[in-house]
Amino acid sequence: MKTIKKLGYITMILCGFVACKDTNLEDFALQGGQGVQVSTGAVAGNITKTNAFLTIPVALKLSGNAPKAFEVELRVNQDTVAKLVEQGQLTDVTVVASSAVQIDNVAKVSYGSDVAQFSITVSRTEVERHYGKKVAIGYSLDQAGKANSIDPSQNTGIVVLNTLELLTPEDIHFISLQTGGNIIEARDRQNYSSSSGGISIPLTANLASFP
Repeated sequence: MKTIKKLGYITMILCGFVACKDTNLEDFALQGGQGVQVSTGAVAGNITKTNAFLTIPVALKLSGNAPKAFEVELRVNQDTVAKLVEQGQLTDVTVVASSAVQIDNVAKVSYGSDVAQFSITVSRTEVERHYGKKVAIGYSLDQAGKANSIDPSQNTGIVVLNTLELLTPEDIHFISLQTGGNIIEARDRQNYSSSSGGISIPLTANLASFP
């Protein structure tokens, strides 16, 4: 009886071994995800404005779905925009000063996504200076993390904005002198004050639109 039981156990073990072999368990091993290539995109959504800044949402394109979450390093690139304008490859635009532009340090790509988004912020004062014209803002993709790469042919993007579509004349912070166009005579103790340090002539500036 004991011998029969032992034979039964051995038979069960052999059957289990054969079954495991037939299912090819190695087919279920996780496959390593291949990296994707990131390229520049366009404005993605509504541009918002405050009294100080305009914020532009920009999208990036991926060659496929991200196998894992990663980040793409970004930087402002007004030098390239200036060169393209100088060479005549980019026309009818004004180059925004680099000091007036801020950009997110990185664009974050979510797992499984084929797009990413970041924000460019430009000084409202700078946009108002060029009101009536189109302005250009350049940015570059520097590096993608976790074995992903940047498309070398599309690593610099240019956003062109029409200031007439962003602001209205009523939005502009116009500054003017209250006495503009007039001659102010500082005499007979009028329109000035004197001290041991010299003479002061006060002038009043008016600010149109909201402060």
